[in-house]
Amino acid sequence: MTHMAGDQAFERGSRVQELPLGGPSPFRRLMLSSMASFSYPGSQAEQLLLAPQELRTADPSFATEVYNGHFGLRGKLAELGAESPFEIRPPSANWARELYGFGWLRHLRAADSELSREQAKALVHDFIRLRRQIHGLAWQPEIVGRRVISWLSNSVLILDAGEPQAYEAS
Repeated sequence: MTHMAGDQAFERGSRVQELPLGGPSPFRRLMLSSMASFSYPGSQAEQLLLAPQELRTADPSFATEVYNGHFGLRGKLAELGAESPFEIRPPSANWARELYGFGWLRHLRAADSELSREQAKALVHDFIRLRRQIHGLAWQPEIVGRRVISWLSNSVLILDAGEPQAYEAS
């Protein structure tokens, strides 16, 4: 293996090529700024064609707890009252990880009622509305990844085909 200090090395077969990465040249600055601002035209999805299957088991009784203002995750219970779970101080870091990962959406989906669908939509919209006020843990890559997977897996719950603005907001 090659030791990499100030230079970056690439190994090809038994030979090693070193590419000096000293101060940014004008060309390198131009390339980096161009890549940072590059966007693909028409890259915004207009609809979700296929939702991945949720493979984890679900507990529909979780929906009843949420209706009653209790949000139990990872062995900790938060009493919400009239507040959103995204507006309270999390009882633990593990509770917050589970909250921001949205894995609990599967429980609301399992309840299979209009009330649980409306609750799920309201909670997702609470997160979207409050996202600029939420810091730290919620934006760790593994938690963002779990959130995206949960939203996709439960998209039939939180996206209504009759509401195009739901696609735009999420």
